Amino acid sequence: MKPFPPLRFSDRVREFNCYTEEQRAAVVYHWLVTGMATREMDEKILGFDSSSKGYQSHGIYRYLGLDKNHQGFFKGWAVSDIIAYFHHLCMDPDYCVIFYYLLDYLDIRSLTEAELCVVEATKEYQPEENLKNQTWIRNTWVSGAKERKDINSRLLALPDILDGGVGTVSVSKTRTEYYSNATVKETIKNLYDFRCQVCGDVILRKGWFPDMPRVDSWRFLSADVHHVLPLSDGGPDIKSNMLCLCPTCHRKFHSGEFRLRSKAGGMYVRDELLGRDLGLTALHQLVLY
Repeated sequence: MKPFPPLRFSDRVREFNCYTEEQRAAVVYHWLVTGMATREMDEKILGFDSSSKGYQSHGIYRYLGLDKNHQGFFKGWAVSDIIAYFHHLCMDPDYCVIFYYLLDYLDIRSLTEAELCVVEATKEYQPEENLKNQTWIRNTWVSGAKERKDINSRLLALPDILDGGVGTVSVSKTRTEYYSNATVKETIKNLYDFRCQVCGDVILRKGWFPDMPRVDSWRFLSADVHHVLPLSDGGPDIKSNMLCLCPTCHRKFHSGEFRLRSKAGGMYVRDELLGRDLGLTALHQLVLY
């Protein structure tokens, strides 16, 4: 079986951010499966007229690491064969992002139960809801930052989205980045390297290894984000109302066993069941609403 060509990333994100997830999925599908030319994709998928030079669709697939060598790679393949091929590639999150865009477009209704199980098993490598945001943070928002303090500063600097819509941030005079509230949640996990702020536990996924570079390791770790004042009670969906927790401590907050409190020296956690105070690692500002 022929090897999948290596990914070669572009840091140009303008075109990628201009289009919907559905349009991105269509571009990825037609580049890999039908081999459609970029000018035709601009016209048929992105709504440009026939004078388009194909730069828009080119920007989308290049941001994901695809290039000319990937055009029509899966041409003539059955859907089940494409999914089986990606099952092993998806241990690498960069390939998994491409798989999820393909999966958004592929017609999987004809798959057998066993083939659908392969899809679900692939999702165990990386949850789809987090991976696309992690890719943006890694390739765009903290790109170029080397020292821990510089990376942390970038994570803390991502503005909250106060209206629940889409956030924008200018990174140069000519470049504006777009992101969602789910991306803001991911920055909190990244800030703490997915370690629980209460107990310090971290959950590892397949693919992690000791001494992995910090930014690369984020894609192989797991944690929860807890809202101190629940959204259902009017709590804001912003960083100062968020904690990075392991699933166990998260459940204890929801059961009422744990409660966040404040004192002159800062925030701490009260174990209401055992009647003791627990420490809290706090790298970002927290507010008791």
